[in-house]
Amino acid sequence: MLNEKELAEVRGAEDWEPAEVLLERIKAEKVGNRKKRKQTTEKQKNIIQEDKGLIQQATLQAFEQIDK
Repeated sequence: MLNEKELAEVRGAEDWEPAEVLLERIKAEKVGNRKKRKQTTEKQKNIIQEDKGLIQQATLQAFEQIDK
């Protein structure tokens, strides 16, 4: 357990913040990270859809070449 002097030194540190503030910052970061992941997932879905379209187009072109 910290004595009063040690506690005062810790609280006087440049990077010290109360536990409540730290917890709120962590919660905000988690929410931000979820939003980023969701955006990344949406981008990945869009890329997959585009790739599927390109594959279908290439397949149709290949079949058209075979039919000629």
